[in-house]
Amino acid sequence: MIDIYNMIIEIFLFFILRLTFLIIVNEDKNYKYPLYTYYVSLTYQLFILPILCMLYYFNIIDIHLIFNFSIAYFVSDIIQLIFLNDINLLFHHVISVISIYISKFIHVDLLNYSLYNIITLELGSALLSLPIIFKYKFLYKIRTTLYFISRVFALYNTYIFLNQDKLEYSEYIFFKYLSFFILFHNSFLLNYLIIKNIK
Repeated sequence: MIDIYNMIIEIFLFFILRLTFLIIVNEDKNYKYPLYTYYVSLTYQLFILPILCMLYYFNIIDIHLIFNFSIAYFVSDIIQLIFLNDINLLFHHVISVISIYISKFIHVDLLNYSLYNIITLELGSALLSLPIIFKYKFLYKIRTTLYFISRVFALYNTYIFLNQDKLEYSEYIFFKYLSFFILFHNSFLLNYLIIKNIK
């Protein structure tokens, strides 16, 4: 109950963050999503998440707090995706929320594998938003390569995770098929980025 109560607070904080950027960011209709959402994403991916990870590293906070904030970030974005009718990203967010939440219940010795994937995948995703906010050509040039590297690392980390003896069989099955879905989903995005870079 306490965990759910804290998560509700964290979701509310992300709604406040979204409202703040909605107010202060001048809208630009040249992008697929509202411009303020890119600021929200980068704030989470490049500031909130790294700070929480540092606090965890120094044993100041519990790892579950990072999971909760990650869930809160995705949940706060889901409502807008419903209005935008973005089924693809909406499905991605729902899967992310479910996978992170289930990760909270795996063996304590395996929690860091989930954390590594969250960090790697979110930092890789941040590279897609950076060129929109900071319009430097080199960011466009390097984003596809670095995004690909982040996915390869996450895939390798998942492979190691799936071969751990402390992983329950049901958890193994879930995360195995989840990794297939993520690989399939990201391959389409990577293909789009490669074609766009060629053009």
